[in-house]
Amino acid sequence: MSKLAVSDNDVDKDVDEEIRACLDPANPRSFFLYAGAGSGKTRSLVDALKHIRKEHGPSLWLQGRRVGVITYTNAAATRFAGARSSTR
Repeated sequence: MSKLAVSDNDVDKDVDEEIRACLDPANPRSFFLYAGAGSGKTRSLVDALKHIRKEHGPSLWLQGRRVGVITYTNAAATRFAGARSSTR
């Protein structure tokens, strides 16, 4: 049996694009991300937050707008806080 090597980014690409679409400031939509432990939920959200900051941060800041994230684990909250401070 052969193993297929696929990078994590390729596997989650469609989901990551869908998350980014929900976070479009011109047409924001709420979403619920549900998946099993270790599936990459936190990584996908951290990547999305970095994208928002890079692509829309200055205009959101000028408009006095913010992005909110709700998580139920301390580990994810720590990762979000780290992503927030590392991109300033």
